[in-house]
Amino acid sequence: MSLQQFVRCTFCGLPHEATLEYCPVTGEEMPAARRFAERRARMAQIEGKLVDGKYRVHELIGEGGMGVVHRAVNEALDTEVAIKILHDSLQADSAARRRFEREGFVGGALSHPNLVRTYDGGLLPDGRPFLVMELLRGEPLTQRIAREKQLLVADAVFVAELVLRGLAATHDQAIVHRDVKPDNIFLRPELAGIDSVKLIDFSVSKFVEDVTRVSVDGEVLGTAAYLAPEQAMGQRDLDHRVDIWAVGVVLYEMLVGAPPFLEDTLIDTVTAILHREPPLPSRVRPDVHPALDGAVMRAIAKSRHERWPTALAMIAALREAGGSDTWRPVEDLELSTAEQDMPSLTEEPDSLDDTLPH
Repeated sequence: MSLQQFVRCTFCGLPHEATLEYCPVTGEEMPAARRFAERRARMAQIEGKLVDGKYRVHELIGEGGMGVVHRAVNEALDTEVAIKILHDSLQADSAARRRFEREGFVGGALSHPNLVRTYDGGLLPDGRPFLVMELLRGEPLTQRIAREKQLLVADAVFVAELVLRGLAATHDQAIVHRDVKPDNIFLRPELAGIDSVKLIDFSVSKFVEDVTRVSVDGEVLGTAAYLAPEQAMGQRDLDHRVDIWAVGVVLYEMLVGAPPFLEDTLIDTVTAILHREPPLPSRVRPDVHPALDGAVMRAIAKSRHERWPTALAMIAALREAGGSDTWRPVEDLELSTAEQDMPSLTEEPDSLDDTLPH
């Protein structure tokens, strides 16, 4: 089974991989397939154009469910940026526009070295919104895992810690990412410090107070293998602990070489998430210390009340696990002033409200 995102089919009502051209039940052509050729043609039309009087758009460098990303140059400052443009097919979709705008808000309002930055935004002449973002060079964690299969233990823990730092900043503002996975973790190999790992794509993030009011039908809420049990069951009272779960799944995958719950079908994957306990990482890979086993397995506890209460609590556990003789984490990095001011790690909160400032 490929690690694809899933959408709810408008014809048969069942979830399908987003890349399918035809509904496997009714045979109808999927709307995404019909839009693909038209979208490609419109992409080519924008290349070379000047957007907002200062951003010269160049080649396409990425595409996702929400939009396309082009490399661009801010001609006023002679600096390279990325421009993300909402798919024209989603322009009339108010929920999609809100998700797109939310991504811009998160990237613009939260200045954190482990979150991709948003610098600007606006509307194209045809009314499509765009975001001007930090241009990242490197590769998604997906490619690194595909190439190396199993990362060095210290490297895997380092990546997990930096992702958790970024999540701590978003959770502090009552924002839940909901789609943490290797595709949304970007590695910049030219850098070796704290900003070498970036968490991207907050398009399906939610403010905690909004989660219980937003229908999940038809929305892409994450890749199946990384969904927390409460997401897989379609619960709407999601909180920051779905992100803790996802980091645990990603860390497991970095250590072992495969996600803990990936099966051949969507139904089997969801069943595994809800009911199966995966083998300890150390059972698959002997150089993983039992202390690290404990940190990973607590992150992917079925009940969210049994997981690490905060991202910073999981960071502390990973650092404590680094005291083994078989491996040690990379050089310790000082927490920023903002991170030092975050809630205490010693007491598990009853709800997210107990971890956030009012």
